[in-house]
Amino acid sequence: MKTLILLAILFAILSCSSSDNNSTSSNISFNPPSWIQGTWIGIIGIGYKFTTNNVCQIVSTNQNCFNEMLQMYSGSGGSVSVVESINTNTEYKFSYTVQSSTTEFYFKKGATNNVIYIFSNGSNTPLTKQ
Repeated sequence: MKTLILLAILFAILSCSSSDNNSTSSNISFNPPSWIQGTWIGIIGIGYKFTTNNVCQIVSTNQNCFNEMLQMYSGSGGSVSVVESINTNTEYKFSYTVQSSTTEFYFKKGATNNVIYIFSNGSNTPLTKQ
């Protein structure tokens, strides 16, 4: 009798588990404009690499790509989304949200071979194309 009750509880738990992890991964999409695609580094060796479908943060020689990070988190059941609020010929602004924590990034086209990274507090730093 105990075995039947345990099996019934196990069945109930498994039948309630979510299998729609792919629905959150569909919200993971980066589409940087062509003018910003490439590698951009600041004076202290920190920068960003933009491809047609990804954004990577570069610190020294380490590169952390947001698409892979968010896909991994989504695959483990986390709630993930990406919003590109500005995608023009001179500005690119996006944010990603993991669970309820949102991180924002804002870039503006600068002088030739320069992009300005604007921090959330309004300060900024120039990045140079590599």
